[in-house]
Amino acid sequence: MKSIIRKTITMIIAALCLFSGSKGIGEKYPEHYLLTGEYESPVTFSIHAPEYTQLAQYSKERLDSLNRLLSHVSVAVSSAQDRTETVLYIDQEPIISITDTQAETMNREQIQTDEENADKDEFISFLDEQYFRLNHLMDELYPVFCKAADSFPEFAGRTSATLNFSGFGKSASKVTIQFSSDYVSEHFPDALADLCENQSTQDDLKKLKFAGSQKIVLLFDQNNNVLKVNYDGTVGMSEDEMRRISLVWKCLRSEDHVKDSLTIKTPAVKGYNRDNISYDRELDFSEPENRKLKWDYQLDQKKEKDRTKIRYTGDLTSEGTNSTGKISYNVKGSSIPEHSIIITEVLGKEKEAEYTGTLEITNKTGKIVTSSVMSGFSIGESIQPDTQKKEQTGSQIITITGNEDIPEEAIRALIKKMLTLPDEDTEFLRKDIPDEIWKLLTNH
Repeated sequence: MKSIIRKTITMIIAALCLFSGSKGIGEKYPEHYLLTGEYESPVTFSIHAPEYTQLAQYSKERLDSLNRLLSHVSVAVSSAQDRTETVLYIDQEPIISITDTQAETMNREQIQTDEENADKDEFISFLDEQYFRLNHLMDELYPVFCKAADSFPEFAGRTSATLNFSGFGKSASKVTIQFSSDYVSEHFPDALADLCENQSTQDDLKKLKFAGSQKIVLLFDQNNNVLKVNYDGTVGMSEDEMRRISLVWKCLRSEDHVKDSLTIKTPAVKGYNRDNISYDRELDFSEPENRKLKWDYQLDQKKEKDRTKIRYTGDLTSEGTNSTGKISYNVKGSSIPEHSIIITEVLGKEKEAEYTGTLEITNKTGKIVTSSVMSGFSIGESIQPDTQKKEQTGSQIITITGNEDIPEEAIRALIKKMLTLPDEDTEFLRKDIPDEIWKLLTNH
């Protein structure tokens, strides 16, 4: 559950930690969880009084009834290091607490079957297998390309090159590295993997197979920073899955400004499969009172007869103590209907290291809104876990570990608490239940 909660935090309340003080992305760019799905500083967020403005299967009357019930509900998630706690509240009283540790998550992932993995939420799968992975690779491979020019002097040639790249800068020199087929067969992938500082990425590179000659062209600015990378070569995970990779990557790196424009074309050597990617991202903190984070990820994927297009965008800004953001995920496919998730937030600083505001999540099928929910939202650094708050309030709370199913005891406790709410607010639960049965349930 921790992995699901982590990714849900990332996408649903994404922008919010970006503007949560000195421990934000400005100081720890590579670990910024909006791009990588990982975070270092403890964080707590809560969603309270969710209200549906639209729900396709319900009439307005039924929707109003549901919202009166939900007005009593709130959820708080606290995460620090390798532990996450999620607590469900009814009228500020904690009812159920679910705790999860990294060890439990890894154990569950190890025993998952292929069928369970196939049922994994589409959005979470995209983040885990596509988006987060690409951001990690970009952060970790940029230093590899920076080292490449000096690491293979026998294959490299440097010439002057004065070219302007709008938004990125001006080049001063060009280094072309041409690896022969013989060298590639004898020394790849280790020759490249050895330049990588991250062990996980180094291991991933060593799993790749390279075929034929490989070419890298690097453009440097006057400060000898890599400004643009071109890579062409045949690469794959196995002999049957080889791709002709063509990569064009413009990059900008400074203390307070990171910008990338990446295009990857990957036609299969055999057949017509491809995974073409166009990705632009920018983190600009050069103006402390006007911070920005934007990205636009587009995937054009073809597998046999199926073609899928995914577009995932984000536009987040912070002016002074206020921030706004919009995130959109859209999928079109030859064998699936078009569908989207749109997340918007408005947030203001309430006190030191704590922000409050509203969060809206809208789901669409094609252009038709199937659901839209607005909720109050707050986020800040973890101060104390909810288990301590429970001891202070004396509330009875049922604690579950992340690898357990929710027990009947917890469900009974939740229903029991809901039945104590005002009659008007339990109308949603009472529907289709005879009055005499309801009186027995509520002891009226």
